[in-house]
Amino acid sequence: MNLKPEYLPLRAYEYEQYAFRREQEGELSGLRRLRGFTMPDLHTLCKDLNSSIGEFKIQYQLIKNLENDLGIKSYVIFRATKEFYGENSEWIKELINTEKDPALLELWDERYYYYALKFERNVLSAQGKSATLATNQIDVESSLEYMMDNDGVQREKYNIAFKDNDGQIKHPIILHNSPTGAIERVLWGLIESAIRNKGTLVPGFRTWLAPIQVRLISVSDDQNEYVEKVLNIINGEDFRADFDDREETVGKKIRQSEIDWIPYTVIIGKKEQENQTISIRKRLINQPFGPKKQTFKQLNNVKLEKLLELLEEDTRNFPKHKLPIPFRRFSKRIFFRK
Repeated sequence: MNLKPEYLPLRAYEYEQYAFRREQEGELSGLRRLRGFTMPDLHTLCKDLNSSIGEFKIQYQLIKNLENDLGIKSYVIFRATKEFYGENSEWIKELINTEKDPALLELWDERYYYYALKFERNVLSAQGKSATLATNQIDVESSLEYMMDNDGVQREKYNIAFKDNDGQIKHPIILHNSPTGAIERVLWGLIESAIRNKGTLVPGFRTWLAPIQVRLISVSDDQNEYVEKVLNIINGEDFRADFDDREETVGKKIRQSEIDWIPYTVIIGKKEQENQTISIRKRLINQPFGPKKQTFKQLNNVKLEKLLELLEEDTRNFPKHKLPIPFRRFSKRIFFRK
């Protein structure tokens, strides 16, 4: 590619469907650390250090917004050389102050990686151990033709260069940004965070992210036809709804919906059928428990349009997709047990 200064900053986004690491036996750990994983990646070529700092600030907010959309709580770490931090401490502190939480700062006497600054967002497991989700790095080395290591050995680099408007050949600064980290680790972080906070916050995935957004339960078989009608309408609006059609008590079905962290549990009995309404248990996802550890807000005898309004509000500007037909009946599911 013939790189020109007017192209910069040049942002290249990659969706790594299959990324691999040569992890050794004993290094693997559930969804937290895998040999194969899925990771979005963003690299930005910047004209100089000042423009890379401007891009870094923009991408800092991008990462923050993404994690807010996911509903995941993370903690900030900055790692930098003492020289870089001394020259850039004011804007780094400004970013940290937007968090309203303490941040960890690690300073090095000398740069021993390719970056002068590294930013991470870490999540804590149920055991209080951390793992990195998002990261962004200001790379001042990789675009050069070569580098001299501490032993005086010349190391070949990528030699990414452009001719600037002043006629000089220059090498761009590169930002290495993983906006969310591996998708598998995001799921790990969501689950671990929910378990870690289970004593104070109602666990669950945000509605737009939940595999099943609505669970329908009938009080008796007499309401099944009406339930099927409601089920088709909800999925027809591109929301993911299923029907717990098992031969179980209503109490057990509600309990299963609680275990599955379903955002909206809809109960339909004789009264709802006669009035052509529904009753809703809206899960208080990531909110404090209600009185007597209550996990939901009850909405009785409301029109179906009310549920559709709530779903639309929860999922606005997020991806939507109805549940495939084979998954819409709970009794047809395949479950695996140890």
